[in-house]
Amino acid sequence: MNLVHRVRVLAEPPSNVTNFLQQRRLREFMAAFPPGARVGDIGSGHNKYSDRVIGIDILFRHDVDVCGNIYALPLADDSLDGIVIRGVLEHIEFPERAVAELERVLRPGGRIYASIPFMQAYHPSPGDFQRYTIDGIRRLFAAFDCEACTITRGAGSSYLWIGREYFAQLFSLNSVRLYKVLKVLFGWLMQPFKYTDVVLNRHPMAHVAASGFTFVGRKRERARCGTPRPARRADATGPARSVRTVEAA
Repeated sequence: MNLVHRVRVLAEPPSNVTNFLQQRRLREFMAAFPPGARVGDIGSGHNKYSDRVIGIDILFRHDVDVCGNIYALPLADDSLDGIVIRGVLEHIEFPERAVAELERVLRPGGRIYASIPFMQAYHPSPGDFQRYTIDGIRRLFAAFDCEACTITRGAGSSYLWIGREYFAQLFSLNSVRLYKVLKVLFGWLMQPFKYTDVVLNRHPMAHVAASGFTFVGRKRERARCGTPRPARRADATGPARSVRTVEAA
Protein backbone atom coordinates (compact mmCIF):
# COMPACT_ATOMS: atom_id res chain seq x y z
CA MET A 1 0.00 0.00 0.00
CA ASN A 2 1.60 3.30 -1.11
CA LEU A 3 1.51 6.57 0.86
CA VAL A 4 -1.25 8.13 -1.24
CA HIS A 5 -3.52 5.13 -0.71
CA ARG A 6 -2.80 5.14 3.04
CA VAL A 7 -3.86 8.79 3.27
CA ARG A 8 -7.10 8.05 1.39
CA VAL A 9 -7.89 5.14 3.71
CA LEU A 10 -7.37 7.33 6.77
CA ALA A 11 -9.39 10.21 5.32
CA GLU A 12 -12.54 8.18 4.71
CA PRO A 13 -14.39 6.22 7.39
CA PRO A 14 -14.76 2.47 6.72
CA SER A 15 -17.71 0.98 4.87
CA ASN A 16 -20.70 -0.01 6.93
CA VAL A 17 -24.02 -1.84 6.84
CA THR A 18 -25.64 0.85 4.65
CA ASN A 19 -23.04 0.13 1.95
CA PHE A 20 -23.85 -3.55 2.28
CA LEU A 21 -27.54 -2.84 1.70
CA GLN A 22 -26.71 -0.83 -1.41
CA GLN A 23 -24.63 -3.65 -2.82
CA ARG A 24 -27.47 -6.08 -2.14
CA ARG A 25 -29.89 -3.87 -4.11
CA LEU A 26 -27.43 -3.70 -6.98
CA ARG A 27 -27.01 -7.49 -6.99
CA GLU A 28 -30.79 -7.86 -7.10
CA PHE A 29 -30.94 -5.46 -10.05
CA MET A 30 -28.27 -7.43 -11.93
CA ALA A 31 -29.86 -10.79 -11.09
CA ALA A 32 -32.93 -9.85 -13.12
CA PHE A 33 -30.93 -9.89 -16.37
CA PRO A 34 -30.59 -13.16 -18.30
CA PRO A 35 -27.21 -14.58 -19.35
CA GLY A 36 -25.86 -12.67 -22.33
CA ALA A 37 -27.46 -9.36 -21.36
CA ARG A 38 -25.39 -6.24 -21.99
CA VAL A 39 -25.29 -3.91 -18.98
CA GLY A 40 -23.24 -0.70 -19.01
CA ASP A 41 -21.65 0.77 -15.88
CA ILE A 42 -21.49 4.50 -16.68
CA GLY A 43 -18.60 6.31 -15.01
CA SER A 44 -17.03 3.06 -13.85
CA GLY A 45 -13.49 4.45 -13.57
CA HIS A 46 -11.33 2.44 -11.18
CA ASN A 47 -14.36 1.25 -9.26
CA LYS A 48 -16.15 -1.09 -11.64
CA TYR A 49 -17.91 -3.38 -9.22
CA SER A 50 -18.28 -6.47 -11.43
CA ASP A 51 -16.63 -8.15 -14.42
CA ARG A 52 -20.12 -8.91 -15.68
CA VAL A 53 -20.73 -5.30 -16.75
CA ILE A 54 -19.29 -3.08 -19.48
CA GLY A 55 -17.18 -0.34 -17.92
CA ILE A 56 -17.86 3.01 -19.63
CA ASP A 57 -15.92 6.15 -18.75
CA ILE A 58 -14.69 9.40 -20.30
CA LEU A 59 -11.05 8.24 -20.06
CA PHE A 60 -9.42 4.87 -20.65
CA ARG A 61 -8.44 3.44 -17.29
CA HIS A 62 -8.09 0.04 -15.73
CA ASP A 63 -11.30 -1.94 -16.26
CA VAL A 64 -12.76 0.61 -18.72
CA ASP A 65 -14.12 -1.18 -21.80
CA VAL A 66 -15.70 1.74 -23.68
CA CYS A 67 -14.41 5.31 -23.69
CA GLY A 68 -16.83 8.13 -24.47
CA ASN A 69 -18.55 11.34 -23.39
CA ILE A 70 -21.81 10.86 -21.47
CA TYR A 71 -23.53 13.39 -23.76
CA ALA A 72 -22.60 11.38 -26.87
CA LEU A 73 -21.84 7.77 -25.98
CA PRO A 74 -20.10 5.73 -28.70
CA LEU A 75 -22.90 3.16 -28.66
CA ALA A 76 -25.69 2.43 -31.10
CA ASP A 77 -29.33 3.15 -30.33
CA ASP A 78 -31.02 0.46 -28.20
CA SER A 79 -27.71 -1.36 -27.71
CA LEU A 80 -27.79 -1.96 -23.93
CA ASP A 81 -30.15 -4.12 -21.90
CA GLY A 82 -29.35 -2.30 -18.68
CA ILE A 83 -27.51 0.73 -17.30
CA VAL A 84 -25.93 1.34 -13.90
CA ILE A 85 -24.90 4.93 -13.07
CA ARG A 86 -23.88 5.75 -9.51
CA GLY A 87 -22.64 9.08 -8.14
CA VAL A 88 -22.13 10.59 -11.59
CA LEU A 89 -25.02 12.89 -12.49
CA GLU A 90 -24.21 15.45 -9.80
CA HIS A 91 -20.76 15.92 -11.33
CA ILE A 92 -21.89 16.90 -14.84
CA GLU A 93 -23.27 20.26 -15.97
CA PHE A 94 -26.25 19.07 -18.00
CA PRO A 95 -27.79 15.95 -16.41
CA GLU A 96 -30.98 16.21 -18.51
CA ARG A 97 -28.92 15.79 -21.69
CA ALA A 98 -27.05 12.88 -20.14
CA VAL A 99 -30.25 11.08 -19.13
CA ALA A 100 -31.63 11.55 -22.65
CA GLU A 101 -28.47 9.92 -24.01
CA LEU A 102 -28.82 7.02 -21.58
CA GLU A 103 -32.36 6.52 -22.80
CA ARG A 104 -31.12 6.47 -26.40
CA VAL A 105 -28.64 3.63 -25.88
CA LEU A 106 -31.02 1.59 -23.70
CA ARG A 107 -33.30 -0.80 -25.55
CA PRO A 108 -37.09 -0.53 -25.14
CA GLY A 109 -37.93 -2.41 -21.97
CA GLY A 110 -34.35 -2.05 -20.71
CA ARG A 111 -33.75 -1.05 -17.09
CA ILE A 112 -31.67 1.65 -15.41
CA TYR A 113 -30.22 1.83 -11.89
CA ALA A 114 -29.19 5.38 -10.91
CA SER A 115 -27.91 6.59 -7.52
CA ILE A 116 -28.02 10.36 -6.98
CA PRO A 117 -27.24 12.49 -3.89
CA PHE A 118 -29.55 14.83 -2.03
CA MET A 119 -28.13 16.10 1.29
CA GLN A 120 -24.38 15.79 0.81
CA ALA A 121 -21.56 18.29 1.14
CA TYR A 122 -19.72 19.70 -1.86
CA HIS A 123 -17.39 17.06 -3.32
CA PRO A 124 -16.01 18.01 -6.76
CA SER A 125 -14.84 15.27 -9.13
CA PRO A 126 -13.76 17.39 -10.95
CA GLY A 127 -16.92 19.54 -10.58
CA ASP A 128 -20.02 19.30 -8.39
CA PHE A 129 -23.11 20.98 -9.82
CA GLN A 130 -26.43 19.84 -8.32
CA ARG A 131 -28.44 17.84 -5.81
CA TYR A 132 -31.88 16.24 -6.22
CA THR A 133 -34.93 15.77 -4.03
CA ILE A 134 -37.04 12.68 -4.60
CA ASP A 135 -39.41 14.79 -6.72
CA GLY A 136 -36.51 16.14 -8.76
CA ILE A 137 -35.25 12.62 -9.48
CA ARG A 138 -38.65 11.49 -10.71
CA ARG A 139 -38.78 14.54 -12.96
CA LEU A 140 -35.25 13.92 -14.25
CA PHE A 141 -36.23 10.36 -15.22
CA ALA A 142 -39.73 11.23 -16.40
CA ALA A 143 -39.13 9.46 -19.72
CA PHE A 144 -38.81 6.13 -17.84
CA ASP A 145 -41.43 4.07 -16.09
CA CYS A 146 -40.50 4.22 -12.40
CA GLU A 147 -40.13 0.82 -10.71
CA ALA A 148 -38.70 2.21 -7.47
CA CYS A 149 -37.22 5.37 -6.02
CA THR A 150 -35.68 4.43 -2.70
CA ILE A 151 -33.30 5.93 -0.16
CA THR A 152 -29.66 5.03 -0.77
CA ARG A 153 -28.38 6.63 2.42
CA GLY A 154 -30.57 8.22 5.07
CA ALA A 155 -30.57 11.08 7.55
CA GLY A 156 -27.79 9.50 9.61
CA SER A 157 -25.43 9.76 6.66
CA SER A 158 -26.65 13.31 6.00
CA TYR A 159 -25.80 14.23 9.60
CA LEU A 160 -22.31 12.80 9.16
CA TRP A 161 -21.75 14.76 5.92
CA ILE A 162 -22.88 18.06 7.45
CA GLY A 163 -21.67 17.46 11.00
CA ARG A 164 -18.05 16.81 10.17
CA GLU A 165 -18.02 19.93 7.97
CA TYR A 166 -19.61 22.02 10.73
CA PHE A 167 -17.21 20.94 13.49
CA ALA A 168 -14.14 21.03 11.24
CA GLN A 169 -14.90 24.62 10.24
CA LEU A 170 -15.92 25.66 13.78
CA PHE A 171 -12.72 24.49 15.47
CA SER A 172 -10.18 25.07 12.67
CA LEU A 173 -9.69 28.80 13.47
CA ASN A 174 -9.85 29.68 9.76
CA SER A 175 -6.87 27.40 9.04
CA VAL A 176 -7.39 25.25 5.93
CA ARG A 177 -4.67 22.83 7.06
CA LEU A 178 -6.27 22.35 10.47
CA TYR A 179 -9.68 22.09 8.83
CA LYS A 180 -8.53 19.13 6.72
CA VAL A 181 -7.14 17.36 9.78
CA LEU A 182 -10.29 17.96 11.82
CA LYS A 183 -12.50 16.83 8.95
CA VAL A 184 -10.79 13.44 9.03
CA LEU A 185 -11.01 13.30 12.84
CA PHE A 186 -14.71 14.20 13.06
CA GLY A 187 -15.47 11.93 10.10
CA TRP A 188 -14.22 9.00 12.14
CA LEU A 189 -15.79 10.14 15.41
CA MET A 190 -19.21 10.59 13.81
CA GLN A 191 -19.08 7.38 11.79
CA PRO A 192 -21.59 5.55 14.07
CA PHE A 193 -24.36 7.93 12.96
CA LYS A 194 -24.38 6.19 9.57
CA TYR A 195 -25.62 3.01 11.20
CA THR A 196 -28.82 4.77 12.22
CA ASP A 197 -29.82 4.75 8.53
CA VAL A 198 -31.02 1.18 9.03
CA VAL A 199 -33.72 2.46 11.37
CA LEU A 200 -34.33 5.95 9.99
CA ASN A 201 -34.80 4.78 6.38
CA ARG A 202 -38.03 3.08 7.46
CA HIS A 203 -39.57 6.33 8.68
CA PRO A 204 -42.43 7.64 6.47
CA MET A 205 -40.66 11.03 6.29
CA ALA A 206 -37.18 9.62 5.66
CA HIS A 207 -37.00 11.26 2.22
CA VAL A 208 -37.02 14.76 3.78
CA ALA A 209 -33.39 14.55 4.95
CA ALA A 210 -31.99 11.58 3.03
CA SER A 211 -28.39 11.71 1.92
CA GLY A 212 -29.19 10.15 -1.47
CA PHE A 213 -31.68 8.18 -3.54
CA THR A 214 -31.62 5.28 -6.00
CA PHE A 215 -33.95 5.31 -8.99
CA VAL A 216 -34.79 2.08 -10.81
CA GLY A 217 -36.74 2.51 -14.03
CA ARG A 218 -37.60 0.92 -17.32
CA LYS A 219 -37.49 2.41 -20.82
CA ARG A 220 -40.96 2.50 -22.30
CA GLU A 221 -41.76 0.03 -25.04
CA ARG A 222 -43.82 2.34 -27.18
CA ALA A 223 -42.15 4.80 -29.53
CA ARG A 224 -42.16 8.47 -28.70
CA CYS A 225 -44.54 10.78 -30.55
CA GLY A 226 -43.13 12.97 -33.30
CA THR A 227 -40.21 12.46 -35.64
CA PRO A 228 -37.98 9.56 -34.60
CA ARG A 229 -34.33 10.29 -33.94
CA PRO A 230 -31.85 9.16 -36.57
CA ALA A 231 -29.82 6.17 -35.53
CA ARG A 232 -26.25 6.86 -34.47
CA ARG A 233 -23.32 4.64 -35.36
CA ALA A 234 -21.55 2.89 -32.53
CA ASP A 235 -18.31 4.72 -33.35
CA ALA A 236 -19.86 8.16 -33.54
CA THR A 237 -17.79 9.85 -30.86
CA GLY A 238 -14.29 9.15 -29.59
CA PRO A 239 -12.37 5.88 -29.39
CA ALA A 240 -14.20 2.80 -28.23
CA ARG A 241 -13.43 -0.81 -27.61
CA SER A 242 -15.84 -3.42 -28.81
CA VAL A 243 -18.71 -3.93 -26.42
CA ARG A 244 -18.50 -7.42 -25.02
CA THR A 245 -21.36 -9.68 -24.01
CA VAL A 246 -22.23 -9.44 -20.34
CA GLU A 247 -23.33 -12.43 -18.31
CA ALA A 248 -25.49 -11.18 -15.50
CA ALA A 249 -26.11 -13.15 -12.36
